[in-house]
Amino acid sequence: MGLVNELAKLTAEYKLDENILFISEFNERISEVVNEEPTPFIFERLGDKYNHFLLDEFQDTSGMQWKNMLPLIDDSLGKGKLNLIVGDGKQSIYRWRNADVEQFVNLPYINSSTKNELLVEREESLIRNFKPEVLNKNYRSESVIVKFNNSLFDYLSNSVLNEANKIIYHNQQQEFKPTDEGFVSIDFPILEEEDKDEINLSYIQNYIRQGRADNYLYSDMCIIVRKNADGNTIANYLIGQGIPVVSAESLLLNNANEVTVIVSFLRYVSNQKDLVSASVIINYLYKHQFCNEEQSISFLRELNSYKAKSLFTILNECKLSIDILKITSANLFDCCLEVISILNLNQKNPQYVRFFLDEILAYLQSNTSNITLFLDWWERRSSKASVVIPEGINAVNIMTIHACKGLEFPIVITPYLAWNIEKSQPVWVSVNEEGLDLPVALINTTKEADGTIYKEIAEHERQQQTLDSLNLLYVDFTRAVDRLHIISPKPKKEIGKNIHSWLEGFAKAQAHFDADNQHLFFGESKRKTEISNSKKGLEQLAIEQLQFNDNAHLVKIKGASSYNSSEEVTKAREYGILVHYILSHIKSLEDVDSVILNSVLSGDITEAESTKISSEIKQLLSNKTIASYFEKGVLVKNELEIMTSLGTILRPDRVVITDNHAIVMDYKTGKKNAQKYHSQMQDYEQALLSLGYNSVKKILLYIQEQEIEVLM
Repeated sequence: MGLVNELAKLTAEYKLDENILFISEFNERISEVVNEEPTPFIFERLGDKYNHFLLDEFQDTSGMQWKNMLPLIDDSLGKGKLNLIVGDGKQSIYRWRNADVEQFVNLPYINSSTKNELLVEREESLIRNFKPEVLNKNYRSESVIVKFNNSLFDYLSNSVLNEANKIIYHNQQQEFKPTDEGFVSIDFPILEEEDKDEINLSYIQNYIRQGRADNYLYSDMCIIVRKNADGNTIANYLIGQGIPVVSAESLLLNNANEVTVIVSFLRYVSNQKDLVSASVIINYLYKHQFCNEEQSISFLRELNSYKAKSLFTILNECKLSIDILKITSANLFDCCLEVISILNLNQKNPQYVRFFLDEILAYLQSNTSNITLFLDWWERRSSKASVVIPEGINAVNIMTIHACKGLEFPIVITPYLAWNIEKSQPVWVSVNEEGLDLPVALINTTKEADGTIYKEIAEHERQQQTLDSLNLLYVDFTRAVDRLHIISPKPKKEIGKNIHSWLEGFAKAQAHFDADNQHLFFGESKRKTEISNSKKGLEQLAIEQLQFNDNAHLVKIKGASSYNSSEEVTKAREYGILVHYILSHIKSLEDVDSVILNSVLSGDITEAESTKISSEIKQLLSNKTIASYFEKGVLVKNELEIMTSLGTILRPDRVVITDNHAIVMDYKTGKKNAQKYHSQMQDYEQALLSLGYNSVKKILLYIQEQEIEVLM
């Protein structure tokens, strides 16, 4: 009964139902309870509901995931049903997520250091039903690109892989269309005085111009990089050259220097002892020639001297007129506008600045204009906020190798191909040495480990790193349809094995390699005859410069039918936002006084305002309809984030949980809008029901009207 009770508790805790296929954490907990292999009872309902299983991208499956699926596969095979496993070992690029390509290569055998009787039976079932089939036709790329990849990866796999890993590339040769179309170029620029970014960017821009001259659209081109930092560098450069780009990863606002400067300025305004933020501003002043190098060094010293000079004084010395009172007393949005205007931050990358201002406006819709609170919010938000590019825009794509997997583009440009292949990677090993009372230890896999008993482990890790890099190249080079441009600058200092040496070794083995110009090409870059119908209507993205009016007293007023700009409405809106913010920090009625006191101390409200707000909130929360939900000890989640099955994030103001029931509340500071608010509450209800709650009660609290609406 003890085991049954434990399983019942876990089932209730994870709210399992027939729609949930598998929860790995649940399975691990089950394993702890029964102290053996993952228990198959979780799959009973699945085995009844589904007869056939398709496991796609199997090369990226971990050992635990495979063992978790084995009971389903075994049960299906036992019923004579069809199961399909699809994968490509050459595209296994998620080892850092515990992907185990060896278990794919070794199919139908199961990789396991210890096999119990049940696992042996399942392996035998796989062996009996195993029918391998190699798909060797390439329907994506033109013949020149396919032949190039066939030749390159034959050369590299035979040169850099050990015998155990060569099997992954054993059947890599692909058949291609019976044409002579396609073009591949490999450039090996030598880095001299030029920076590696300058070299790569100049080649990228040149190939984009060639593509445009040959009738390709910007949207036909994709620049593939390994690191987001390189993608960000490319995006900033191309935008500066007037070339539109689209990249979910490379256009993060936090990556833009202009946004970093604004945030650093806000940090300094919030805390004028923050010398790091002040140093960021001074570095910006030097880079954009507001001061020379000698002055910038002097300013940095003066910041930290006995008689420290303020950043505001330094700005004035750089002839940047700044109104300290305006900066420190203005609301958050106006403060940022002032900083942007003073430092001319809107000149180089206006799109980043524009979208950052949009983020501030979004924040102010439900928060007060408190810089410290905004900075805390931005710390969480900055990893997601990016320049938003609408779909269907004629712009160059910038992607990482991991993001482009499975996609295709007429033209692929892949720069920065010179990364080091082997890196010091610590791994855990079992210690069996005399005199050492350690069960396990962490060792580095560098060449120094070759002189120890851990040589075999170190060699295996280095070989896995080699395979990782080769697979990354394979994914990278197989995305192109018409043209593939490879840019591999020779490092100034070659330390160990790197991608450049791989590609250069292949190039030198080709009879037509141009050693003088360090260039190799295959095929002919033919002009495209026409634009595809699906892309003829694409528009080009154009973001205009931000304009600032020198007359701060000039106000543009839109028609009264669109906006009501009276002072009373503005004050009411700000008051509602303030009350909404205070409510978000209240868990029970007893918290009201302390939360309001903190708001007074932080400068969000005055003492006079605090009396009125405290009275209204207490009156609202004491209403018998909702009073029980604001009692001390009630389980409350304020501003709970819920991710839906579609990937959108919902954030109800307050969720109270009682047993397995949820009460969701939302605070409204404006006028009633039944259609909008009721629809929003229905979304909250569906999201909470999908989490396993038996019922959801929906309540709207209208703050200014002191009304409560319970929805059915």
